[in-house]
Amino acid sequence: MLSVVQLCGEDRIVELSPYVVDDLRVANPVPAGSFAAPVTLLRYEPRVDLQVRGFPEAQSDITIRGSVFEHSGVQVGALPLFDPQTGHYTAELPFDPLMVSAPEVITGVENALAGFNSNAGTVRWSWIPVASAGYVEVGVGDNGLNFQRAVAGETWAIGADARRRKIGVQGGFSRSEGNGSRPHMDHDFVRYSGRIQFRSPAAQTDLFAGYQSKFYGIPGGYTGNPDFLEADRYRVALFIVNHRHAYGEGSHWEAGVSHRRLVDDYELDRSRGKDFFRPFQHETEVEAAAVQGRHHTERWGVDYRAVALWDTIESTDLVHAGFQSRRYTKAAVFPAYRLAPGSDRVWTVGAGAAWDDTNRESSAVSPLALVSLEKVIPGGHNRYYAEYSGSSQVPGYTSKASSPPPGAFAGNAQLGRERTGNLEVGIEAARERITVGSALFYRRDRDLADWTFHSDAASLRQANPVDLDNYGWESLVRMRAGKHQLFIGYTALSKTADYGSAGGLVDGSYYAVNYARHRLTAAWVFEPVPGVELRVDTEARRQAENERRASSRNAFHASVGALWRPSGIAGAELRVTVDNITNSNFQDFPGTPPPRRQFSVAGAYAW
Repeated sequence: MLSVVQLCGEDRIVELSPYVVDDLRVANPVPAGSFAAPVTLLRYEPRVDLQVRGFPEAQSDITIRGSVFEHSGVQVGALPLFDPQTGHYTAELPFDPLMVSAPEVITGVENALAGFNSNAGTVRWSWIPVASAGYVEVGVGDNGLNFQRAVAGETWAIGADARRRKIGVQGGFSRSEGNGSRPHMDHDFVRYSGRIQFRSPAAQTDLFAGYQSKFYGIPGGYTGNPDFLEADRYRVALFIVNHRHAYGEGSHWEAGVSHRRLVDDYELDRSRGKDFFRPFQHETEVEAAAVQGRHHTERWGVDYRAVALWDTIESTDLVHAGFQSRRYTKAAVFPAYRLAPGSDRVWTVGAGAAWDDTNRESSAVSPLALVSLEKVIPGGHNRYYAEYSGSSQVPGYTSKASSPPPGAFAGNAQLGRERTGNLEVGIEAARERITVGSALFYRRDRDLADWTFHSDAASLRQANPVDLDNYGWESLVRMRAGKHQLFIGYTALSKTADYGSAGGLVDGSYYAVNYARHRLTAAWVFEPVPGVELRVDTEARRQAENERRASSRNAFHASVGALWRPSGIAGAELRVTVDNITNSNFQDFPGTPPPRRQFSVAGAYAW
């Protein structure tokens, strides 16, 4: 369903199997080219256009509703996981996907309320209960690929009643290496993650620590020129304490603190030597504290959120903004009133506001408003809504603090607060076997930080502000019939861009005007016989024109997985996975070579 603020319904902590994808939007929860990462389930997500360098688990930009990578955020529990250097590293999350729920994509009012520095949308996960269970897999593939992954947990009762209070411990290890589907697209990854959990019927506390080290080659990754054998290597460490407490009928609060450290060493051209010749070195640290919740009565509900975040950066290059640290604060509240609760026609009317501030830029207050009608009908229900949401954010250090032109990545110290308004109307309809959601939206972006190029020096890019008018239609359909499950998504987008006084120096855009005008995704899961599954993800798209794109602007991608679970060995699984089975050469980023077909076979065992 399309997600909006939900003020009714009961919050519960539910005992889930941690090794089942519980919300089908993508058919293949594992990739062919590496171990599974949080970003894996976003590859064919209908509401996320994942733009890839190298391959998805190497470096991916999360874009939502056609916006840019810095306008999309991520959240785990109560906490935003924010990268101040650049939104290119937003998806670097060192936890195993089996520790969290399936990702949820929020937009509109809900994003303006719950998101942080993410004007277009947010992808969020929740910590799931630890179970006494485990999972191991070992795989190999073409291009010298080999990978391993293991996750295991154990729980113990606290006190006499094992169903009421528990302590759980869970740990995970993953590694992967390969030569890549193109020359100089090799990789070497390792990830460690672990958590301790305290759980009762009404509350859950998670203490998490994760570490990830990555090296990968991305020819032409950021320059759009494959003659530059670009590469990146970095280490990210993340520490989180998160607590959630439910009370009453549908009320809860959640709070947490986190520390994130990322050390990045980017190379513009690794061909000049074994060691990095011209490294761009950066180290960022981020501390965050957040609280959010919902207080719910029969007629009234109020959603609220507050975030405080501090960042620092040490860099060889990002030194031109006039500062190397920043403090952010956000507070948002959204009260709503329900008319005739319990009847077959329930109206909800809500209005609120969000306040964003930093110690380096001006503050902003953004209004939020929602009206909806829920109708119960035989065999299901319908929901109709209209909403308006404002939001604002500030640009990262790469766009604001890079050296002024000329140069490969020319920053703009004059970039300031970016403001967005989103107007949306939609319908959701749920029946026993089919669920449909559809929305029309208009998003107005002002002073959005984009990276542009001029034809005379197309390998050089410049950060420039742009005003955008975005018009979109988004539809999602979920169907279940017998042994078939199908999830279809379609998005149509149109944009107009105004670069103001910089317009005469802009011949094209790498991000803001690089979007899919039409995008159709389909995820299909079929069990032809017991113990055998076929999983297929597909995407068809027509991209906006861009003079730097060397491929066609039309593309069809497909990933296929075949699974066999032998009846004589409970928990065993043999899996064959092929990514980009069509061997599409479509360039997500103009001029950047995309990954080609990748094949792997893996054996797994769960207990």
